[in-house]
Amino acid sequence: MLYPAADINLEFAATILGEGDIIIYPTDTLYGFGVDATNARAVERLDALKQRARPLSIVLSAVGEIDKYAEIPPEHKTLLKKLLPGPYTVLLPKKDSAVVSAVTRESPLIGIRIPAHPFPTSLVAMFGRPITTTSINRHGENPSLTLEEIITAYPQILTFKDGEAIAQKGSTIVDLSGEIPLLIRRGAGAFPL
Repeated sequence: MLYPAADINLEFAATILGEGDIIIYPTDTLYGFGVDATNARAVERLDALKQRARPLSIVLSAVGEIDKYAEIPPEHKTLLKKLLPGPYTVLLPKKDSAVVSAVTRESPLIGIRIPAHPFPTSLVAMFGRPITTTSINRHGENPSLTLEEIITAYPQILTFKDGEAIAQKGSTIVDLSGEIPLLIRRGAGAFPL
């Protein structure tokens, strides 16, 4: 079930998410699995699909949305605006919010992505709630890097395809919860800047 990742399909994708279902969508790095991050049952379904229960990151529509879900240390505000939107996941101290505890598990931090790609950010803006982002793979497997691999492995999941080639790396993960930014995983985004 393949649909273009285009404005014409945003409402359809939002409806699927609202029903608690999983979608596959493009970002500025890899394709990702997405569910409503405020729906515990949807997150459980995603964990079952991935065969693991570990913290997930969320996609937001804009930098201005971050303070609803996380504390932004004042010393990192400038860096944050340089990283996002872009191929980065930033880890920040989480706030109490509508995001269900299954997203962050026991972690005091929340991973936030604002991809430099119009489909996921426009989708979140239309949906009105954050969605999860996690690579297309089951626990212990390498992420699927091509649309053909994704469709073969997950034919039952609605996939919103992009015409662009995707990166061969996931996002660069940077922990901004302390005084000094800490590189957790080197990915598609350069760090330090």
